[in-house]
Amino acid sequence: MSTTRTVYEVFYYDARNSGPAGDGSHVARFGRKSDAERFAQGRRAGYGDGAATVDRVEVSRALAARWGIA
Repeated sequence: MSTTRTVYEVFYYDARNSGPAGDGSHVARFGRKSDAERFAQGRRAGYGDGAATVDRVEVSRALAARWGIA
């Protein structure tokens, strides 16, 4: 069994919530690419620049579990 897990991240901007950095930027994480792509549709990238995109990352299974991604 692999010690890593594929996670799909969407870096996006939300003016209604300051986010952890205090600038409106957020990262949403998903276990399925299709869910991440659906979430990214119609959202702006961090800081409001361009369209939000989906990035594929490999993280430890422990970290993915901490994020709630089984």
